[in-house]
Amino acid sequence: MSSQSKPHSSALRKGRFSEAHRIYLIISVSENRAPWFRDLYLGRIVVRAFMGARPDAETLAFVVMLDHFHWLMQLARLRRFGRENVVTL
Repeated sequence: MSSQSKPHSSALRKGRFSEAHRIYLIISVSENRAPWFRDLYLGRIVVRAFMGARPDAETLAFVVMLDHFHWLMQLARLRRFGRENVVTL
């Protein structure tokens, strides 16, 4: 595969933006799929972070697996910093 045809993460994000009151599904996987959340304490930290996202986001649902999580959330508002919209969670 030539370097010109390889996907680049910055190119995939070009033109994306966050919009208030939209629903987003966020999935995150641990590096090398390490089972960090096998430890109940670490899993609870993630859950507290989801629940603590208010008032900027409302958690609709979540699943914490051994090596990744799924988070369904709805943005409440955007905060402005300079000329760009930035979502704070």
